[in-house]
Amino acid sequence: MLDLDEMRRALRKQYSITAGQDGENYASKWLEKSKWKFECVEQGTNALSANLKSYGGKRPDFIIEADDSSYIILDAKYHSTDGCTSFTLTDCEIGKYRALQQFLKNAYSDCTFEVVFMVFPKEKNGDEFTFVSLDEFDKGECTTLASKEATKISLLNRDDLWFKS
Repeated sequence: MLDLDEMRRALRKQYSITAGQDGENYASKWLEKSKWKFECVEQGTNALSANLKSYGGKRPDFIIEADDSSYIILDAKYHSTDGCTSFTLTDCEIGKYRALQQFLKNAYSDCTFEVVFMVFPKEKNGDEFTFVSLDEFDKGECTTLASKEATKISLLNRDDLWFKS
């Protein structure tokens, strides 16, 4: 029998903004349980710095401290994944993440930054996720997403990289 939470989640994942908020919530809950040292990044409409904006970058959802000078720049994605087989982003969005990474490298040249996506397939209703590096898109397959140029990467053969949320 369908319960209220399942119905709410089914309706919210149809709309990209609420789906994005749900992805951030799933990620935040997992990060809190993981005991990783992390900070949430403000997502308000006026929270993008002029400096980052000049690079054409976008804000991530989280910053994770890997060690004293290494950081994981994490963005949660609650996306359809063609049955957990692929993950697609528009080339424009990929470019914004590359710009974010460059902005951070230029601002903090003594540190290293890796942009990583925490992908929650809509097909799994937020119950499972995998990590995907921005660098994986360098070898992705050209495609389209919502009539926009995009890049698709495979989620296959990463059995040891799927986690329960």
